[in-house]
Amino acid sequence: MINNENLIMTINLPYIDMILGTEIKIDSYEGSFMLSIPKLTQNNQIFRIPNKGLPMYKENKHGNLLIKVTAELPNQIHEGEQEIYEKLKSK
Repeated sequence: MINNENLIMTINLPYIDMILGTEIKIDSYEGSFMLSIPKLTQNNQIFRIPNKGLPMYKENKHGNLLIKVTAELPNQIHEGEQEIYEKLKSK
């Protein structure tokens, strides 16, 4: 999506990566770069990457790349996973 000179993208991440943190590869129109997702990232959190958006009209500047991360939840869990979640829930 485009908002003036800013580009907006949504990335779905496994919820465990949002809890523990990770690095993800972002492909932009100017090339790829790595984005560090810190531990305990909240659902729908937005990361602003300066100067990775579209060029500004009649200026030597670029807009921002806004990356919204959303939690991807599993459709099913296995018995061992359920036991782990139950233990975590009881703490």
